[in-house]
Amino acid sequence: MANIFNDIVETVGRTPLVRLNKVTEGIDATVLLK
Repeated sequence: MANIFNDIVETVGRTPLVRLNKVTEGIDATVLLK
């Protein structure tokens, strides 16, 4: 079941980060998406 929040502020910091490994192949960088 999905979480239901009373305020948008409650959602800050609760989303996961996803690392894009294929995009940065051969580059000395880390790309993260939310």
